[in-house]
Amino acid sequence: MKPEVNITRRYYVPQEKLWGALAEGFLFIYTGAVKETLKVDFKTGGKIYVQWKGHGDMNGEFLEVTPQSKITFTWKTPQVDSTVYLNITNHNTYCEMNLRHEFPVGTDTKDYDFGWDDAMYDLKKHVYDKKK
Repeated sequence: MKPEVNITRRYYVPQEKLWGALAEGFLFIYTGAVKETLKVDFKTGGKIYVQWKGHGDMNGEFLEVTPQSKITFTWKTPQVDSTVYLNITNHNTYCEMNLRHEFPVGTDTKDYDFGWDDAMYDLKKHVYDKKK
């Protein structure tokens, strides 16, 4: 069985607001990325580049972007070549986002678990900010 990080969060905002924040790259920013170097071409086949101060970089590609509901992208660093799946479901008073990051066998996922958990929490604070 492949190791994975699997996290689901509720966001008490309209689905469009969460989607907009994802399209603008805020989930990547909240991983601690250097904002000035971030490149996100948010479409199927679009490229992703994320750099972290003192922690290397990541090149990826969007494999699927289905508006308002699904994003799949590759996550390629010198240490790991993996895939991230985001699924968003709309409910009456909130939307729910599930992030599943699948890794090759033998990958230690602890740092990814902490990183994604923090990024999803910071994304929640971002979309709740009334000024945004």
